[in-house]
Amino acid sequence: MRPTLLRHLGRRALPRVALAASLATVANPAQGKTALEHLRAAPKPHFRKGHTLLPLSRWGWTMPFDVRVELCEQWGYALEFGGYAADGVAAKLDDPNSDESKLCALAAADPKRYPLCVLLDRPCGSKAFQDEAPEDTWCHDADGKLIDDKREWSTEAPDSVFEKAGQLSVEPLKKILAKAPLALVLNGGEYGLNVFGFAGKTWERDPKVRTTKGERDWFDYLSAAKARQADHRCGAQSKPRWAVRLLPHVRHGPKPLRRLVDVGVRLQGPAEDL
Repeated sequence: MRPTLLRHLGRRALPRVALAASLATVANPAQGKTALEHLRAAPKPHFRKGHTLLPLSRWGWTMPFDVRVELCEQWGYALEFGGYAADGVAAKLDDPNSDESKLCALAAADPKRYPLCVLLDRPCGSKAFQDEAPEDTWCHDADGKLIDDKREWSTEAPDSVFEKAGQLSVEPLKKILAKAPLALVLNGGEYGLNVFGFAGKTWERDPKVRTTKGERDWFDYLSAAKARQADHRCGAQSKPRWAVRLLPHVRHGPKPLRRLVDVGVRLQGPAEDL
């Protein structure tokens, strides 16, 4: 409410104004639309014929089946498999009435019209996975104790942790691939090694981290650590080389971003070779 109107009516009138507004809302309810109705009523985008853009994709909550098909048919999106491709994928694919099975059937019948997009699982974030990880996965103080009694991913976590994560992520992917071709595989992101703003104070208290870092600045050190961990996680998977196409466009961006880009190019090969 505007301050001038509030002064005019007085603060005691505020509850009555709010009640009147709520009654007006009940008397004149908004015309609700489902997501599918909203998409079908909206003007559709037009893509240049023969364009070479990758299909659009998203990372979020799972949309209803019909919405995912509509986004693919009319809005330039890949056909979203929906949710993380985790352990329960096989059972869903064996059920011909499941959304997952129907989506794969569309992609298998017409992969150009229905390019299938899958979101990789993130086992590193699960408690079960973390409980089985070796102790040197986490940061420790000089006495060998967890810093602040919390699990914080160490920059020096062993390669075996990420190799196992890669294996767990790729198994459901193989089951989907047996049913339909894949156009896009999205890495879930936000797992494993944290960023300095959140974990820097913990890393600074870990003697092993400080020793390995040496005289390098944190951005150089963390970029190399993240690249190593990502490389070993991708070792169990087929690396999507087309992902590097986007990297040259940010080579002149902020210094930390440029470093991460350079690491990505080193990992997956020169962009000009694609």
